[in-house]
Amino acid sequence: SIRLMCFGGSAEEMVFDEIEVYTFAGAATCSMTASITSQTNITCNGGNDGSLTVTQSGGAANFSYAWSNAVNDNNSSSSTSTISSLTAGTYTVTVTDNNGCTATAAATITEPTPLSPGVVQTN
Repeated sequence: SIRLMCFGGSAEEMVFDEIEVYTFAGAATCSMTASITSQTNITCNGGNDGSLTVTQSGGAANFSYAWSNAVNDNNSSSSTSTISSLTAGTYTVTVTDNNGCTATAAATITEPTPLSPGVVQTN
């Protein structure tokens, strides 16, 4: 912005005694990234003992984490980077920093195939 201060002169004649020019830095650029750095898959078919941990790189401290999956869009919001008690499925996390910058990461929690009962005959 420019501030003009006018002193003296008539409406047709303006004398500028002072001009101040202010330069404003542009909006902060978002250079934060996020990746899943730890994953625990389900131990038994149908279980809910999976977990994921996300790590962000860059960004301004005081991060928030919004986790979701295809079944439930708002699975959990957390102030921590780890989510647990997960069932099988694909999970996405959006990390938001103190400046409102975001980064996203995703991972798929898997589970073993169900056990099939069988008959074993011994003689």
